[in-house]
Amino acid sequence: MLSCLRNYRYIYLQSEDVKKSAAKVLDPKKDTPTRSKHLRIFLDNADQPHETALFFENHYSHVFYIVYDAFVGAELNLRQKGAHKAQREELESVLYLLEKVLIYLPEHLGRKWQYHAMGRLMSKLLHPGNSWKLIKREAMRLFLLWYQILGDGAGDHLHAMFATLVPGFPSPYQGLGLTALAALTPDTCVSICIFDIILPQIGFQLLTKSAKLSASILFLTGGTCESFRNMPSDSPTKW
Repeated sequence: MLSCLRNYRYIYLQSEDVKKSAAKVLDPKKDTPTRSKHLRIFLDNADQPHETALFFENHYSHVFYIVYDAFVGAELNLRQKGAHKAQREELESVLYLLEKVLIYLPEHLGRKWQYHAMGRLMSKLLHPGNSWKLIKREAMRLFLLWYQILGDGAGDHLHAMFATLVPGFPSPYQGLGLTALAALTPDTCVSICIFDIILPQIGFQLLTKSAKLSASILFLTGGTCESFRNMPSDSPTKW
């Protein structure tokens, strides 16, 4: 009997913590780091998946704003402070939240909701200049999830990004794709340019290893071939 009471008290307190965290997520007076922290607490402690799904569905605009703004903050900290442990963990936490957006809001994303914001975020994560060990594997996985969700709704620039996930592969659209991003410099672009987040520390050797890693991720990720079949029939490099 005592054990049952203890379990009930634990469940009750946990439920109260979840409610408090949910309220802080939705509080516009809280700053983004606080709201993203409590979004993570909510996700880690919600009792059932349908509880999380309902929360995301009811507050999808709040959730996406928090995730995107948290990414901007994590990117800024990486540029200013370097890729130290705290900054890496901050980015990893944002990627965890981004994955939940992809899992719980596929219908919205499939209608190209936040299409440009997601495209910009993915372009930054997948930039060829990023350190592969830190973010590339997770970034590719998240991109493939989004690419599959969009299906026929994906535009040419996303098809080009998919085609150039492995370094050295050609883009089906001239001037688009990850290889085109790599060619941008502060002297040749305007304010909307996309640059790498985490600089690589090894030259050609890193490129060789990254190509192997990219290929292995593509072949091991389920549904990749199906995604390529969804590319337009007139694409010059549809395989």
